[in-house]
Amino acid sequence: GAEMLAEVLQFPEGLDRNDILAELYLSWGAYDLSPALASIDGLPDGAEKSALIERAMQGAIVRDPSHAAQYIDSLPEGEARTRMAKNIVEHWSGEAPVEALN
Repeated sequence: GAEMLAEVLQFPEGLDRNDILAELYLSWGAYDLSPALASIDGLPDGAEKSALIERAMQGAIVRDPSHAAQYIDSLPEGEARTRMAKNIVEHWSGEAPVEALN
């Protein structure tokens, strides 16, 4: 994750770089959410930061919604956090309906 991120950040800004970052955070979030989110903390607030947080969370939600739920309160309040919370409930209730209710 971190080594790949350092390489990608050397690419010129643009659509290709953004697409690669999105895919990197989707995978990184699925396998190691905490460091993925920590690496985003240093970015300035804005659309890019929000998009990367969402991608990392999406990866984690698909792999393990209960694990992703542990991080929802650490996300900045707003539409993205609400979307991620709904996404967690949808995935979790589809995989383990009884656990999702608890």
